[in-house]
Amino acid sequence: MKKLVPVLILIAATAGVIASCRQGDGERCQIQSDCQSGLMCSEAEHRCVSTNAGGEEDANGPEAGPIDAPADAPSDAIDAATD
Repeated sequence: MKKLVPVLILIAATAGVIASCRQGDGERCQIQSDCQSGLMCSEAEHRCVSTNAGGEEDANGPEAGPIDAPADAPSDAIDAATD
């Protein structure tokens, strides 16, 4: 029984270290589980961002459609295509 106690302590310490290794706001991530609870991994920036910040939202996302203005047009002339 005395030999079992150090093993259990080692297992508990390892589990605690693994659980605390999640990234905070603004820190680098590769997958969703890299981020702490309440944060999400932004695929565009590879950073953990607040779920309230809309980290995965992109102004020119697939729902906006392609830009139908020439590249040298003034910014107010750019209009997303509507279906």
